[in-house]
Amino acid sequence: MKRRRLLIVGLVGTILLIAIGLFAAWLGAWRQAPPGEGPAALVLCAALGIGLGVALWLTGSAGALVSAVAGLAVLLVLRAAHRWIAPRPGRATAILAAVYLLVIGAAAAYGVSRGTLPHPSMAFRWYYWSTAPHVLAEAPLTGVGRLNFGDAYLRHKPAEATEEVRDPHNLWLSLLVELGPLGLLAGGLLVIGSVWATLRSLGAGQAAGGSNAARISRGQLAAATLCTPLLHFVFTQPVANGGVAFLW
Repeated sequence: MKRRRLLIVGLVGTILLIAIGLFAAWLGAWRQAPPGEGPAALVLCAALGIGLGVALWLTGSAGALVSAVAGLAVLLVLRAAHRWIAPRPGRATAILAAVYLLVIGAAAAYGVSRGTLPHPSMAFRWYYWSTAPHVLAEAPLTGVGRLNFGDAYLRHKPAEATEEVRDPHNLWLSLLVELGPLGLLAGGLLVIGSVWATLRSLGAGQAAGGSNAARISRGQLAAATLCTPLLHFVFTQPVANGGVAFLW
């Protein structure tokens, strides 16, 4: 039951950020939209964003709420500073990575000093994260294998920790513990390359003719709609029940 709840929280959070991004893009292309299409798109995305925001709040997951707020903050920063970012994608990517690593370091320092993290939803994650180094020690070069963290966790977890766990609930720890240092390196390169390419496209959009480049084609929207659940299923787990399929 907990696994299904975490899956749904992740899906709701992902769709919420997509809705916010689409809302911002359509808002930027308001004047170029055909009559009637702009207002309809704004109303649809705003309603979807509000509904999913309320749903996310009702889950009570601090991690999901923090991720949603952080994602919204990044979108706002990109919108406000896109003219500076466009000609400097490499520097902007480095700044984002530095801020991201700083936040991770601050959270890790807090957890080490206090022995836990604030809010119950983050506290149980600290058990997984603090046990991950012991799991990695079993196979430091290759990792314990994809989806094998749960079994290894039982051998090293504290006595008071929960036993219902499938992965460390952290992308980077999952890559490191399950696939080893090379897996972590490959995941990092993939994310950094994707961020750099995205920021670089801001400059391409400006060169292509300003706000016209902000339009979202039906093909792009279809690709985003299909690729998001596809990537989720490939890298996490397949559709395990009818409820998840209906949500998608």
